[in-house]
Amino acid sequence: MPTARRRVVAVALAAGVVPWVIVDWSNGVYPLFSVGFVYPESMTVVGLPTYLRSVGTVPPALRAWPTAVALWGGGVAAAALDVDWRVTAGVLAFAGGSVVSLAAAITAQPSLTGVPMGAGALWLAAGYVVVVGRGR
Repeated sequence: MPTARRRVVAVALAAGVVPWVIVDWSNGVYPLFSVGFVYPESMTVVGLPTYLRSVGTVPPALRAWPTAVALWGGGVAAAALDVDWRVTAGVLAFAGGSVVSLAAAITAQPSLTGVPMGAGALWLAAGYVVVVGRGR
């Protein structure tokens, strides 16, 4: 795998590692990641698949979460498969938009505030893909 492609894959993967939404509620804050969330008070980790099994269906307010994960995964796969850089950047940018939508849906709930930190990471990754892609 060429070095530039490895870097693009690493940057795309890193965008999924940072907390996507920081949720502030009456009992404190907890980070919501691409793959799940953590309650810091009890250090309980709940993965996205576990959460989806426990609720049965994704609540309408949180449908942007699995959508963002699917888009992010598509961006990582596109980077790994060396798909045209415009596709890779676009998918990562849309994933960032889904994270913003998720944070807005969380904030719309009483006593919750969602801060979309992961959107910035995904958009930075998309920007990096554009810079590297144009440089080829």
